[in-house]
Amino acid sequence: MNGLPEMATAIPRVVVFYMSFSWRTRDTVMLPTRTTLFGYSCALLVFMTIWSGTAVAVTRVDLYSETVEVQARDYAARLKGYQEALARVLVRSTGRRDIASEAGIAELIKDANRLVLQYQFLEDGRMNVSFDGSVVERFLSSNKLTLWSRERPKTLIWLAMDNGAGARTLVGGEQAAQAKEFLEKLAQVRGMPVVFPIMDSVDMAAVPFADVWGGFNDKVMQGSERYQPDAVLIGRALRDAAGYWSVRWSLHFDGQVQAFNGTIDDGVQVSADWFARQFAIELDSGPSRVRMHIIGIEDVQQYGRVQAYLRELSMVQSVTVFQASADNVVFDLTLGSSLEVLRRAMALNRTLVKVSGQALGQDETLYYRMGK
Repeated sequence: MNGLPEMATAIPRVVVFYMSFSWRTRDTVMLPTRTTLFGYSCALLVFMTIWSGTAVAVTRVDLYSETVEVQARDYAARLKGYQEALARVLVRSTGRRDIASEAGIAELIKDANRLVLQYQFLEDGRMNVSFDGSVVERFLSSNKLTLWSRERPKTLIWLAMDNGAGARTLVGGEQAAQAKEFLEKLAQVRGMPVVFPIMDSVDMAAVPFADVWGGFNDKVMQGSERYQPDAVLIGRALRDAAGYWSVRWSLHFDGQVQAFNGTIDDGVQVSADWFARQFAIELDSGPSRVRMHIIGIEDVQQYGRVQAYLRELSMVQSVTVFQASADNVVFDLTLGSSLEVLRRAMALNRTLVKVSGQALGQDETLYYRMGK
């Protein structure tokens, strides 16, 4: 890359094939829909580009698909399944457990069949349903409700459990499998990516039960580094004589600590509530624009990787190249969220790393450098 003219010729040519279809098999139904190239649709897109390796590893959540149990395969059973699936999708996409109490939500769920793009019956008696995300987002926007962005922190959970009768254990690996499965299922419902320690010899040496139970959070955080989490959730659970569990929780993210008391499920529930507020996209707000200067782009593969990464961020509406030089590219971004939400989302993946202090610029341009 030796300047703007060369960059212009290096921009990859993309061949796009798309078609609209309505197909039916025994167990899968793709509902007819109008073809759209950008947005949620049933278009078949095949991209052929002249670069390779542009995939970016970011923890993203599928907001608009859900799997539910159904009692039969007739229309009445499907409609009930659609409604249950959409109710869950709304909780996951907004991050709000109480979303059903908002005006208009009950009516939207009642008409869930109108939002279905595809459904598929599974062998285990369940049905997978995919909804039209653009319709859901238009509804949220018109009702001034926020969207929890698809980019979500991967959270490592350390939970020390004392049953009050002398049995103590750390949840993870084969230990306390019931508690682990319960929290994993709850996290899936909330759309909160979680992992647990595998509790091998390395974990047991680095983070013994006493460190978690004793509140030695610095040691726990140090022992968490092998998992490279975005956030760490630490809990100390004690069961009383009546059999009820009470837990002291602390959520560690981006230099902040949220401490709260509650039940075992509150660890995931309260954390998801908090993350949803931190990564909220205000769909009804007007777009904002920001200029981003990327330093250290060495070749066309890195250029393509960066551009693909920026375009895939759920709060970014458009990406255009403003200027390019030897190893720097300046992008103009149109956002559907605040700059802080963009910053938090980008911090979850080290494709681009913020330049400390942004000392290179005197204006409001954001400065990032190539990361991993």
